[in-house]
Amino acid sequence: MEDTRQILVVGRFPGAKKADVEDRLRLNGHTVVRSIARADLVLAGRGNSRHLETAAQRGIQILDADALASLAPLEQAASVSLPTPTAPVTPLVPARALRSVIWQWAAAPDVERAWWTLNTLLSQLPAHDLASVVDEIADDVLEWPAHKRYTHLEWLQGLLAGEAPDPRLRLAGCLLPKELLKEGTVADIARVLALRRQHMPNVRQLRINHTQNATWLPELLANGDIGDLTEFDFMYCGLGPELTTAVLAALPAERVTVLDLRSNNLGTKGARAIAAAGLSSLEWLHLYGNDIKNAGLAALCKRGALPSLRRLVVSYNHLTAKGAQSIARAPFVSQLEGLKANYNDLFAAGARALAEAPLTSLVELDLSAAEIGDEGLTALANSPHLHRLEELILEGNNHEPLICDAGAIALAESAGLPSLHTLSLARNRVQGVGLEALLRSPHRHALKVLDINNNHLRPAETQVLTESDLPVALEELTIGFYESREAPLCKLLRSAAFAELSSLYLTPPYNLQGNDRLMEALLQNPSIANLESFRTWYCSFSTAAVERLIAVPFTQLRELYLTNPKLKSVHLRLLADAPWLDQLSHVVISDGKELGDTAPLKARFAGSAVTFTAF
Repeated sequence: MEDTRQILVVGRFPGAKKADVEDRLRLNGHTVVRSIARADLVLAGRGNSRHLETAAQRGIQILDADALASLAPLEQAASVSLPTPTAPVTPLVPARALRSVIWQWAAAPDVERAWWTLNTLLSQLPAHDLASVVDEIADDVLEWPAHKRYTHLEWLQGLLAGEAPDPRLRLAGCLLPKELLKEGTVADIARVLALRRQHMPNVRQLRINHTQNATWLPELLANGDIGDLTEFDFMYCGLGPELTTAVLAALPAERVTVLDLRSNNLGTKGARAIAAAGLSSLEWLHLYGNDIKNAGLAALCKRGALPSLRRLVVSYNHLTAKGAQSIARAPFVSQLEGLKANYNDLFAAGARALAEAPLTSLVELDLSAAEIGDEGLTALANSPHLHRLEELILEGNNHEPLICDAGAIALAESAGLPSLHTLSLARNRVQGVGLEALLRSPHRHALKVLDINNNHLRPAETQVLTESDLPVALEELTIGFYESREAPLCKLLRSAAFAELSSLYLTPPYNLQGNDRLMEALLQNPSIANLESFRTWYCSFSTAAVERLIAVPFTQLRELYLTNPKLKSVHLRLLADAPWLDQLSHVVISDGKELGDTAPLKARFAGSAVTFTAF
């Protein structure tokens, strides 16, 4: 069928998901509609006789599931068989249809499934046709909002420059598709790697993950022509220590720069295997959730084990202060730029060991739920070595010791950490005194991002936020209140507290969720006109609040997220007339079954570059 149609898909399809059926129709240039009033054809599965009766009354053509092949002859697109680059393969869809499909999928909620389907389609095209396809769609993709590009934009740009991943692999780099890993033989997968070597010589990363019991991985690496690769991601492959040893033996050890082995049950033995593998160029090691314990970390930190290491992730590994001491003594400690040791029992002694270590290159440090308490934060704040630290994440986990006012005051009074830009103390017990000390500190002038959510603060304790001449000028603040009276919170929302913010994520206290007067108070504040990102969660909007929102003279707003705003159809019609909507890149409205009619907003965004999601 060459003509494109407006198709309504109804009923159930044995052996296939309705969403997959709709995707196959879109791949052929058809438009899938949700209303029978817009349909010129109904594809009928089992059930939904009401739609069929309506279609018959209106003279709309009806096809049953057996006729699906005539609409979507893409059965081979689900195959994992790969044609050789020189094989004469007829393109399954023209480039103009690809252009339409990509535009529709830019807003798809299930991005992974959409990209996999598109990639499978591209895998059927011969190599000499790929450039013409990209010529048709590259300009459109360049206009996507940044959060939708991921690495797919890089893939298209690289393809135009002759240096991108082969489309027979996953668009997000060298991630082998799960279907191939499940159904293909080692020879099949090795053949894919050979194609990669032939068609994308500048790509350096290979990802094979979420494939439990990958016993075939060493054989693949030994025979898969990977000598030019430098980055390997094998997370969630169920390797264990023995299989990890075999994998390491098959890697080009002297070339590996990035190794991600998170959640592979390595244990101490696996960590020792990494230390003995001769990874002389390794710069980034990710060992999240491997139970390596202190002994395994000590092996990694021995002289000669990882001489080039710059970033280390050892979260969830049952480490104690002894583990932190091993890092402090490691030969690579002075070149570390990033360290994540969160969710380990380091306590204050572990924090002191790191504070005393020559971490002179460290830029990012995450010790969340490491139970370092006020004493640990005080030690870090007074460290003479952390002068380059920009991001400090110390979120709690409701276990003692938590960080309280004493720790926040110590940080405020210390001249250490002069470069600190981002600080998270979420889920601790910092209260008004600590918050005020931080914001009045003459030493925290670089601080721009602060997260103090879930600290049992009350609005009465945050009056410091209303002052306009504070030494600290925040650009992003995450704050939540455990409970509050309406009056003081409304006063805060109308204050000058948000004058310098570019991003606001407002979550009301539990006892005031659904109170629409909070949003009315905030929208009376002229400062919010400067926001670039505006997000609310369980903040109800009255008609007056919606009218105020529309009237705000936003000039820089790019993101609008409204979760459970209780917006009725009349509110959505009003919002569709907001003069600043076209400047946005992304709009999300989530209200479940209570969400009103979003048709006016969809019509406003039709044909624009705005990504609109409503559910």
